[in-house]
Amino acid sequence: MGLIIRGRLTELRPANPEDSELLFVWLNDPEVYRWWGGGPVSRETIEQKYTGARSPSVMNYIIENDGVPIDYIQSSMASPASCGLDIFLDPTRRGRGFATDVVHAICEFLTTVEEIRVITADPEGSSNLSIRHRVPTAMRTHGWH
Repeated sequence: MGLIIRGRLTELRPANPEDSELLFVWLNDPEVYRWWGGGPVSRETIEQKYTGARSPSVMNYIIENDGVPIDYIQSSMASPASCGLDIFLDPTRRGRGFATDVVHAICEFLTTVEEIRVITADPEGSSNLSIRHRVPTAMRTHGWH
């Protein structure tokens, strides 16, 4: 299955082809795609970009809570010492602290195991929820701005 990254509430595991249908449902939910690309995503695109085969510099993770898949996050290596994060949340799971927990866990992993020094997150500018919760609570807590 690969490396598991654990938070207090969540676990991140590498996405795989068996996750294609789940990702298809999530990425075609208007409440997800309005912030993630702006439109529905084809099964072919999901298999190419989101199930682990995209690029060695992009890691795709399914986020689980108590063994139940709830969200998705990816890290994209910009250089050997820096990467970016992108996350989307199943709209039914919002407001429970999962996103903050995930960002804390992956930032801890990236800085301690992968020795990343610069982590960026570029939330959709009009996504007040993302800006208000994800970036300030997780990244600034770890000393990143």
